[in-house]
Amino acid sequence: MPKKAKGRNPESYVPVEEAIKRNRDKPLILACGNAPTFIYSAINTLIDENIDLKRVALILFPVGFVNVIEAKDYGKRFGDFFDVASIIMEGRFGSSTMVVATLHAIYRLIKDYDGKEKYNGK
Repeated sequence: MPKKAKGRNPESYVPVEEAIKRNRDKPLILACGNAPTFIYSAINTLIDENIDLKRVALILFPVGFVNVIEAKDYGKRFGDFFDVASIIMEGRFGSSTMVVATLHAIYRLIKDYDGKEKYNGK
């Protein structure tokens, strides 16, 4: 079990912090389709750990919990300010299923890229 994060909600912050720390030298796609606290945890950890933000992409689709609109706005401002590639569903809509569908679509585009200049239409 990971150690508790100081001054933070351990149940929501620790798993995100640990995943980012363990994969700090790899490209990261951070995807959220549920609890908006993920957004705060991920962004704070990226900054605290001095992660290379050119290697980070965010997919933020948390669904209408308390603070969801504010959390999405926080993610949008972070992405805009640091030029982090982001896909953010506005409002109270979202879901884990939509995140998975988005990841599948992105994977397909990458897999079918011809390696030169454009998507090859497969």
